[in-house]
Amino acid sequence: MTGSTFLVLYAGSFTALWLTTALVWRRSQPPVDPAIDETSLDVVELAALNGGVERASFTAMTALRRSHVRPGPGGTMLLDGPLADDAGELERELYDAVRASPSASARTLVDGAARGPAAAATVARVRDAGLLLDAPTTRNMHVLWLCAALLVGVGVAGLLGFELPPALLGLLAALVASSAALLCWIHLHRSGASAAGRRLFHGIGDSPARLRGHADHPAFEVAMSGGVVLWTQDWALASALDIPAAAQEEQRPGLVGEAISWWWFGRDDDGDGCGGCGCG
Repeated sequence: MTGSTFLVLYAGSFTALWLTTALVWRRSQPPVDPAIDETSLDVVELAALNGGVERASFTAMTALRRSHVRPGPGGTMLLDGPLADDAGELERELYDAVRASPSASARTLVDGAARGPAAAATVARVRDAGLLLDAPTTRNMHVLWLCAALLVGVGVAGLLGFELPPALLGLLAALVASSAALLCWIHLHRSGASAAGRRLFHGIGDSPARLRGHADHPAFEVAMSGGVVLWTQDWALASALDIPAAAQEEQRPGLVGEAISWWWFGRDDDGDGCGGCGCG
């Protein structure tokens, strides 16, 4: 194969992938509840939008601190007061779990809640509002990401393997750079959040006071950025939840952190697990 032929084939492949990505993204957007806005979500639902069931569970455990649930010896959790009146479904499930299993570690309780019905129902509500993509669409975005990654690799190999005139070499380099940009875009949009979900998430980030319920609580920071922020917000809970291990092994950056570490982190196909539009 000559360099000119490779360039033509590469340009055609890039164009096809770009058009396919645009079509999949546009046609995959779910209908959005017209009544949904920042004030419609509580902090746990925000976490579900940003990182799926696991981040929602971490956030709910953090929110329980206002209900006088505190870390105990050996990473357990202790009840020192009643559940807050405005506690959500997942908070209530965790509160009951702490009361029923006082010897269980905080991390065990959170992991159990992430697999429980309240977390699944929370994610389902967010999806039904049109803020999350369905599982097949998210899988399609992952496939497109793999195709874009392959295209970038092939393009780099072509730059190194073919001798082309300067003009054609510059054109190929521009196409490889465009493929890399498309790869980044797909990664940032494969987290599971729909276009409406991403707009709403960033709107809340600009004006957290509009969020329904305790937006000034550390739970809001966990919902936005993950459990690592607890080391500055609530180090006792961070220690009980074994946050360093969570950050290394399971945490995802979500919508905020993806732009920094897009090449490393991802999200479950169905948005029901550790996410990241991250977790922890």
